[in-house]
Parts: sequence; C-alpha cells; structure tokens
Amino acid sequence: MPKIGDDRVEIGPYTIRPWESADVVWVYEACQDPSIQRWTRVPAPYRPSDAVDLVAASASERASGRGAPMAIVQTETGELLGSTGLVRVDWTEGVGEIGYWLDTAARGRGVMTTVLPGLAAWAFETLGLEVVEARVEHGNLDSERVLARAGFVRVGDTHCRADDGDPDASLWEIRRVRAVVPMPRQHGDAP
Repeated sequence: MPKIGDDRVEIGPYTIRPWESADVVWVYEACQDPSIQRWTRVPAPYRPSDAVDLVAASASERASGRGAPMAIVQTETGELLGSTGLVRVDWTEGVGEIGYWLDTAARGRGVMTTVLPGLAAWAFETLGLEVVEARVEHGNLDSERVLARAGFVRVGDTHCRADDGDPDASLWEIRRVRAVVPMPRQHGDAP
C-alpha cells in the first residue's frame, strides 16, 4: 500500500491537515457532543484516551496507507472546526471512504459543503483514487443534505458499522471526472 503524505490542503477559507498532539484537548471536548457520538463512529462515551488515539491514528493510518484522518481548521486563524479525512482506502478498487463531523459552533456555516468536494479532489488528484464514498446512518438527514450539496450522489443502501442484518445506512459517492480529449481529425475526415 502506498504511504499517504502529510499534506496540508487549503480549500477556500478552510484547511485540512493531519491531527497534531496540541489538538487532543479540543478533540476530547468536541466529541462530548451527543450528536457526534450518535451519528459517527467515535466511541461513546468518548474518553481522553480516544482523543489521543485519534491523533496517533492520523500518523499511523497515513504511514500504512489505510487512511488519512484530518483536522479541519479555519485557514486564516487556525481555529479548529471539525474532523474529516479518509477512514478507509481500497487501493485495488481505487475507492476511499470519508468520515466527517463538525464542532457545534462550526455547524450551519457551509464548512462541510466546501471541505468535502476539496477532500475528494485531493483524493483524486494526489492519491489517484477513482471514487470517494460516504456512509450515512439512516435518520441522519442533515448529513445526507450536506453530501447532496457537496456533489455526492446517493447510490444505494449499505451497512454503517457491521455487515449483518438489514442495511442501516445510505451509500453516497462522488466519482473522478476525466477530461475527454477529442481525437485529432485525419486528412479526409468530414468536418
């Protein structure tokens, strides 16, 4: 598996970057939000050690090529706003799965509808992936609206956490767009 670099990616007024040890306290406090614990894969209850693990995973997942957990910050100020990144990469299929959450104070400002297309573009251009997908637990309508506004398309139902029982999540994706280059006309071709 290829290693994923420690890129800092500017996306409009936001930057996504690897998590840093200085972020641990902020992550712990943000993840006390019951809606983050309800709708994402973060542990519940969320303990200080879970925040430490997220920061450690940022480096180890990149080094192994399995994923790229990232912080979302306001580019101008460095203010932490939330989390995004690749939670899984299938290099054989060219597919990356994203995850994301925002701190309560950052919601409703269009952060994710700006960040998610930029994250996908980075995955396509830098990592060479073909598809970026997201799983949204049934009932999380806010997250589905964000994905739709960010250009993702719902492609079906799937499992959010385990592959047993009925599907419990919607599956969304955005695909890499390849430019079509017209073939040069040959002598004698009709105009």
